[in-house]
Amino acid sequence: MVADEKEDQPYDSIVGGTIVFSPDSKRLAYLAKEGGKWVVIVDGKEENGISAPIFSPDSKHIAFVDQEGNKSFVVVDGKEGKKYDGIGKQPGENTSVFSPDGKRIAYEVFDGSNRFVVIDGKEEKRYGNIVVTPVFSPDSKRIVYGARAGNKSFMVVDGKEEKQYDNFYHHPVFSPDSKRLAYLAREGNHWLMVVDGKEEKKYDGYGLSNPIFSPDSKRVAYAVQGDYFGVVVVDGKEEKKYNGVSNLKFSSDSKTLAYGAVNFTNFTNFPDFENGSVEIANFLVANGKEGKKYYFALQNKYDNIISTFTFDSADSLHYLVLKENGIYLVEEKISDVS
Repeated sequence: MVADEKEDQPYDSIVGGTIVFSPDSKRLAYLAKEGGKWVVIVDGKEENGISAPIFSPDSKHIAFVDQEGNKSFVVVDGKEGKKYDGIGKQPGENTSVFSPDGKRIAYEVFDGSNRFVVIDGKEEKRYGNIVVTPVFSPDSKRIVYGARAGNKSFMVVDGKEEKQYDNFYHHPVFSPDSKRLAYLAREGNHWLMVVDGKEEKKYDGYGLSNPIFSPDSKRVAYAVQGDYFGVVVVDGKEEKKYNGVSNLKFSSDSKTLAYGAVNFTNFTNFPDFENGSVEIANFLVANGKEGKKYYFALQNKYDNIISTFTFDSADSLHYLVLKENGIYLVEEKISDVS
């Protein structure tokens, strides 16, 4: 390993995907092998370990997995945890998750036929499987993960099991104030968003994006996307339908929801793109109002929105546009969107 032009001790191999800097950039750790022995190098010092290391958000703590015989355990700041048949879902996997304040840790283990989550050293209820890894709330006080019993899955929120579904997609999302929770569930052929334990509209065969909360935690939005169909749902209500929607973002004052939309026009033999033609309009939508449209035809050079939307203030945002002769930065005021 070479860091800041300084060579570390040589090893037979270094696992490149395990090289991590701490969030404050002051610490470095990685997994290496010498002879037949795996070691984790933390701040230049060797420790016994078999997995990628993970730093806490405050950079003060580090966790990795080690093995003794046929038992595995998590090591946090040099202290060994309880030994189990395995950590995570496969040997050498580090599923450790630190809380945002760095003071708590959770990870998935299996012992015999049981799988369960260990939070702050305490074992949670045993299940057939853990289908969603633990997620801490922004204030570090709450935690949620997905478990499975039989052929049904459910979220476990602060130790309490919620309604059972067939499966989940994406990780659950806490609101910025940590008081609210939203996640995407599947029931048969239906996908639906569960917000604060309440089910929203079911969609058959459509894909739903991960939800986003507004900065004040009072609003929630997500996108529903099917074949040539897209609509944004905000505060439980559908907005105008388009052929596609993406890049949802709330303004800093939580009053404006902006996203990108796509509409197909002037098409022939649609959706047979190879033998037909179609003109596609890309544009910003802010609080239901459409901004300037950028058009391109599949057979011609693109005029297209090519970046996410970034709010500069509560009333203005910018994004990048690709036109025939270059890339341009577009600055737009919400008040100017027609």
